[in-house]
Amino acid sequence: MPFQKFAEGGEVSNTTHNPFERGGPGFLSLLERVPSSIAVISGADLRYSYLNESFSELLEGRAAEGLTMMESTPELLKNGLLEKLQSVRDDRREFTLQEQRIRLGPDGRSRYFHIVLQPLNPHADSSTDIIWFSNEITEQVQYRAAIRESEESFRTLVDNISQLAWIADKEGSIFWYNKRWFEYTGTTLPDMQGLGWKKVHHPDHVERVAKRIQHSWDTGEAWEDTFPLLGADGQYRWFLSRALPIRNEAGEIVRWFGTNTDITDQRDAARRKDEFIATLAHELRNPLAPIRTGLELIELYRDQPERVQEIRQSMIRQTDQMVVLVDDLLDVSRLNRGKYQIRRKTSELQAIISDAIALCRPMLEQAGQSVSQNLPQEKIYVEADSHRLVQVFGNLLNNASKYSPDQSLIEVEAHLEETDVVVVIRDQGAGIEPQMQDKIFEMFTQVDPPRRDGYGGLGIGLSLVQTLVGLHGGTVSVESRGIGFGSAFSVRLPVAKKPKAEASNGTSVVVGKETPAARVLVVDDNTVAARFLSLMLEAAGHTVEVADDGLQGLKKAESYRPDIIFMDIGMPHLNGYEAAARIREKEWGRQMTLVAVSGWGRDADKARALSAGFDAHITKPASAAEVRRLVHTARTR
Repeated sequence: MPFQKFAEGGEVSNTTHNPFERGGPGFLSLLERVPSSIAVISGADLRYSYLNESFSELLEGRAAEGLTMMESTPELLKNGLLEKLQSVRDDRREFTLQEQRIRLGPDGRSRYFHIVLQPLNPHADSSTDIIWFSNEITEQVQYRAAIRESEESFRTLVDNISQLAWIADKEGSIFWYNKRWFEYTGTTLPDMQGLGWKKVHHPDHVERVAKRIQHSWDTGEAWEDTFPLLGADGQYRWFLSRALPIRNEAGEIVRWFGTNTDITDQRDAARRKDEFIATLAHELRNPLAPIRTGLELIELYRDQPERVQEIRQSMIRQTDQMVVLVDDLLDVSRLNRGKYQIRRKTSELQAIISDAIALCRPMLEQAGQSVSQNLPQEKIYVEADSHRLVQVFGNLLNNASKYSPDQSLIEVEAHLEETDVVVVIRDQGAGIEPQMQDKIFEMFTQVDPPRRDGYGGLGIGLSLVQTLVGLHGGTVSVESRGIGFGSAFSVRLPVAKKPKAEASNGTSVVVGKETPAARVLVVDDNTVAARFLSLMLEAAGHTVEVADDGLQGLKKAESYRPDIIFMDIGMPHLNGYEAAARIREKEWGRQMTLVAVSGWGRDADKARALSAGFDAHITKPASAAEVRRLVHTARTR
């Protein structure tokens, strides 16, 4: 016992001094901080020689230390406690009282305690000091009593919870089910008598379930299992099921309470997530494989420029596909966090559709597919972020192409319906099963793989389409007669008023064909990325220096004095934000053009780069055209 060892070195005298002083101030401080009520009772007259703070609070300000229990706390000697204290003192016995009722305070209110009484120096020749160790459990006792006294109210409550619930006797015979059980299963209480519950269990699982729950009935262990249950509609849904024993005051099981929680949607979501991760890996490998092969082929065909150019164009397409995948993932992340921004202006719908078709032209041409357009002659305008609507229609056209045979026709039509315009993209492809048409816009949902070789996608495109259309005040829907009959996706958007003619300010920015040679500094701890960017710049006739971290970049910027710096953000020693800020502090750095080059492309990342002193932010991988444009601007501004 924890307090017996304190006195093993010798007997503690039966006086009113504090017996814990031998433990030092640290030990006394510890006793004062514990939440349990601790007291030491000494002598034949049961006199308090020590009380910790918790015990003193229990007495509500009454003085007790140095006084006998009869003088200060006579209520603690009732209900058999006096006899037990005397037995501890004289016979060195130890008692544990689970729910000791004591009336405390002026109102004499009953309170309940878990009390341990034990001898402090059990090896003494004479009577021993007693240590009182207690925790109040009034709330727990009252709670258990309330449960026992209000079982009918409890059942009423359980009848209205979302889970299926039931109560069994101590042998495991279920005698009560809540209302949700009968609503879900379509059964009645007579149907469920005895082992009737087996009727709604799947035959592949019922024996396993029965064996595991019988083990709990026999051992008293809590039960938990996952299995499908048959609904009134004839469909099985998955449930997480649990049962706990309810015990009486003696610790004996008197009944069992069980619940079944529907986890079908969570299982489906977890499955879709797993499928998404597997698909993501597959979709990233698809473009990576030809890129890697292309690098080897370029070496083999280095003396055949036309073949090298063909391979290079293919590698660019694969890289663009990877960028689209990453951009879609970023868009989904922004939408989920409410960080997605729509910049609306009055835009011509026909122009948006034309841009979407142009975006998908390489994919369509590769499959030998054609697109017919049946659009109103009169221009239709919508209040929209034209870039995002191009993304919407481009996604739908890509899907139509992927799931349609080669040489097939894809139709795009638009017509007015009252104050809305409806754009329909119809294909002759694989079609969609009726049961999938309600689910196809859910995140990570995918139909069967495309008919022809290519990218199956991540199952996020249509979800993104639905969200983007919704942000424009519109809706998107799908119609299909089933597998083999193609699909038609309809996007409905509010029509905007025709815009007033805008006067031109007569100014424009034209990038000339010739860009003066520039002094360029590339700062990136990714040596391969830095090398490739420098080679791209050198091929354009620029002089390039390279630094591999922010601190080295700062030093080279001062000595080299470049016209433009392309700088990574996440670098050791000094990150890009800090390096840019320090450059701007210098007189020589105030006119330099600073470009942040980063894998982070959120609006917040771009804003942070500009506030740190960068003139522009580009997201990796940066295109050669974008790099050339920035260098041209830096040299001609």
